[in-house]
Amino acid sequence: VGMLESASFDGLQRLNLEQTGLTSSGILALAVSKKLSALEELNVSHNEIRDRGARILAASELFSKLQRLFLWNTFIDDDGLRAIAHSPYLTRLHELKVCNNQIGPKGIQALADSDKLSHLKKLDLRNNRFSINTFVHFTHSPKFKALEEFRF
Repeated sequence: VGMLESASFDGLQRLNLEQTGLTSSGILALAVSKKLSALEELNVSHNEIRDRGARILAASELFSKLQRLFLWNTFIDDDGLRAIAHSPYLTRLHELKVCNNQIGPKGIQALADSDKLSHLKKLDLRNNRFSINTFVHFTHSPKFKALEEFRF
């Protein structure tokens, strides 16, 4: 991650750090890197970023151009998804993948109540910790009219 500052990544639009051993400390390093201000896609799947990493992502204005965010198997739970769902900077997301985590009904409720992610077209919530009742509740949310693909 430290190489980002020394390299010429000013126009970087897609960054794949899948399965690299990234932790929340690495997410913090990314979140303050001015070199990533053009980033439209970020994949940090299969890393232990946990809720702290999700909160850092959600709180960084540098990620305000993100359209696709992949957080498969990143050990986030309700708090992490809540931070993403209510982030003032992740409002351009069109695709969000948070499958294989520990997200429960409270995280899904936060997502269903969010006014920030109304542009989502693709949402992947597979293999988390919630029931079909949670799914039914989510589908009644009027806030996801742009959704074209939903994996539960």
